[in-house]
Amino acid sequence: MEAGAHVWCIDNDGDEAWLLAEVLKKSDDQLELSEVDKPENTFIRKRVPAKGDEPVELKYEGIELANTKLSEQDIAEGRDNDIITLPHLHEPALLHAIGERFHRGEIYTWTGPVLIAVNPFQRLPLYTRNSFSLRLAGKSVFLPFWREIYQVSAAFHLVLCRALSMLLLKCALDHYSFVLLSNVCSYACRIL
Repeated sequence: MEAGAHVWCIDNDGDEAWLLAEVLKKSDDQLELSEVDKPENTFIRKRVPAKGDEPVELKYEGIELANTKLSEQDIAEGRDNDIITLPHLHEPALLHAIGERFHRGEIYTWTGPVLIAVNPFQRLPLYTRNSFSLRLAGKSVFLPFWREIYQVSAAFHLVLCRALSMLLLKCALDHYSFVLLSNVCSYACRIL
């Protein structure tokens, strides 16, 4: 963390949870920082002493490293679709990445195998009759949200089929569970 580096700082005084700041000066016992949005707002964070047998690492109070800003080309290529690929994974980095995508109208974000959906509190042109009819007609329209929706539904279907096959195997081994087996099969057929 050298002078000029961007870091996230816990906002002790304001309404924000985290502030993006630039390191102005670094010493062994403290960091001098200025807020990126308000350069006149400077403040100091003290170094956190190492505990017991922990390796000596320079940690400062309420400070996390910031990820470098993605270029327009990286964003267009979808490099931020899966935020597990970010170099620094911590609370402010995740919140910032999801917030940036939200402001671009991208409400779905992957975090490894987990899909995060943010409520936009407004109508988006994602689920219109036109988009559904184009998709059902097999037109070569690729809307980015379709991939997320179908990946989640395919994963759920796979889990459901595995659970159903395990249950069928268990029920087949137990000849007294014929009634349970028929009820499960009829219920599964209604779902699928």
